[in-house]
Amino acid sequence: MSTRQGALPPPPSVVADLENPQDVLRTVNFVVQGMCLAIATAFVVLRMYTRWFIQKSMFKEDWVCFSAWVFFVGYMVDNIMYGFYGGGYNVWEVTMEDVKKYLEVNYPGLLLYGPTACLIKLTLILFSARLFATAHRSTLAIKIFVAVMLGYYIPIQFARVFICNPIAAYWDRASYPQSTCLDMRAIYLADTVMSTTTDLAVLVIPIPLVWGAKLSKGKKLRVVGILAAGGLANVASIARLVFVRHIWATHNGTLYGVAFNLLG
Repeated sequence: MSTRQGALPPPPSVVADLENPQDVLRTVNFVVQGMCLAIATAFVVLRMYTRWFIQKSMFKEDWVCFSAWVFFVGYMVDNIMYGFYGGGYNVWEVTMEDVKKYLEVNYPGLLLYGPTACLIKLTLILFSARLFATAHRSTLAIKIFVAVMLGYYIPIQFARVFICNPIAAYWDRASYPQSTCLDMRAIYLADTVMSTTTDLAVLVIPIPLVWGAKLSKGKKLRVVGILAAGGLANVASIARLVFVRHIWATHNGTLYGVAFNLLG
């Protein structure tokens, strides 16, 4: 029998097996993150190739899209790294040493999430702005959206960077008993609420512009249908709110943290 101990004791009637931990989401995480990375990269490469080599013109939304992809790649790679340090396993089947490494890997992911989400949403709203450039109503709505996004993500990014003093206390509180940390639950909750709100804005802002555009009713319905598919992002954001609660209520961060990121 293994003499290694899990980071937390298992629930009653559950026997922890650190030698053969239950793969709850580890493999799922590897597959999903890898697929998302491959699909997104293929679309961005195709977009950049078309703009740069065929049309020989790059617009600001294209540069924002490319920047979003760079951060997205970093964020996806970081999410994949979780699996090497207990990500996707129950925390009682992960050693304390691996939990520390998991949190150390989580820190750069925490920093990459904000810029990634912000740039992706800015890309989508800028694409809408170009598509409906003749609609003057779009200008004010888009400017307000961009201002709100930057007004939130810039200060919250500083909070993420300096979430603990010293920073290493984020993944190793025991070694820094005098350390101070911000309320991580509040930051995750604020991020999730903001994500839900801005996902809804990205969905709603273009709809009146589509309906007011000089398109046939059939084309309008098709475009609105495509935008409505983005409502899945809102469903995922709401589900993330549930997982924020589970992470702190159960302390099973190595499992629910991965589930939280899979919905991101």
